Amino acid sequence: MKKAPPPGRIEAIQALRAIAAILVVLVHAINVDDERADWGRSLLGAWPPINDFGGIGVDVFFVLSGFVMASTVASTPGLTARHFLNDRFIRVVPVYWLAGGFFLITMWLIGRPVFVNEALLGITVFPLFDAQQFELPVLLVGWSLAYEIAFYCLVAIVIRLKRGNDVPLHLLLAAVLLLATWGSVSQPAPYLFAIFINPIWYEFGFGILLYMLWVRCAGRIPDSIGWIAATVCMSSIACALVIGVPFLSPPVYLVDGRSALPRAFLWGIPAAASVLTLLWWSTRSGMAERLSRSTVWRALLVLGDASYMLYLLHMFVIIPGQVLLPTIAKGVDLFLVAEVILCCGIAVMFHQVIEKPMLKALRGPKITAKPRPAAVEVHA
Repeated sequence: MKKAPPPGRIEAIQALRAIAAILVVLVHAINVDDERADWGRSLLGAWPPINDFGGIGVDVFFVLSGFVMASTVASTPGLTARHFLNDRFIRVVPVYWLAGGFFLITMWLIGRPVFVNEALLGITVFPLFDAQQFELPVLLVGWSLAYEIAFYCLVAIVIRLKRGNDVPLHLLLAAVLLLATWGSVSQPAPYLFAIFINPIWYEFGFGILLYMLWVRCAGRIPDSIGWIAATVCMSSIACALVIGVPFLSPPVYLVDGRSALPRAFLWGIPAAASVLTLLWWSTRSGMAERLSRSTVWRALLVLGDASYMLYLLHMFVIIPGQVLLPTIAKGVDLFLVAEVILCCGIAVMFHQVIEKPMLKALRGPKITAKPRPAAVEVHA
């Protein structure tokens, strides 16, 4: 593999984090509207393909995770499996526990029932108590973290098997594709096992491939590749919004085999194409200067830093709102947009006030990394 481009934050990755999180927030807000029979029907939710489309935000996150983890292991000399897992644990789990604990209290305050297994899943992330049955944790969005942490475990194994300082990305890619293919041809019954062997892992593989391409192109995607990616991205999104997709998006269908493989390609490929498109577009000649003057772009970068907070905290706004708000007969779409904006503002505030200080307190001395084309502070 060629030497990585000079160090620095890839702004396109941060912007995509923000966009992915906004999509997830929007689809959950629409779903809440669906459950309130006394509310007016939103235009966004009236068309089924739009109603479901926001779920692709999770697929974008999985592709980005593959990209960022490949960057981490390829550009951090001396990285050990223990250090890697420790860093990932600190980055992902404590703030999830904190959010889950407060969400449990929130559900109790608004009178929503919470079952024991839901609360336990908020601690273990993985379904250790009933591996035969799919259940969402009390903080509903936590289901995707099980796949992320399973991927981190594989990355740690590959790091452990490395020879010398360099981790062979082709070995990591091969392992990811093997597990995804295994899950494609033989869907295991236990839910716990199905997380580790699942076609959705192809999306992590797409991210690893994009990082390898990024390094090979020294951080400058050729126009020929960029235009192809943009065409695939826009045409796929247009088809998904107009026609819809032939699979069901709820998380349970990733496990029981009904949607994992079609989702990995029908949403995974557009997600990967969107990542590649923005990587190409944002680094074209003169684009960096124009983007630096864009208020929208700067806002996306700020929100990208707070994307994990947005992913975790938006349910604190949406679920209580579903229970406590009076009937909204008109202007539901405006309400949904305002709800998304409110979630974004809360996420940025909590990122600055809680998440950053917590990470600073929990993290030890940073491992000195050689130049890499990813954010100096990599986060999922």
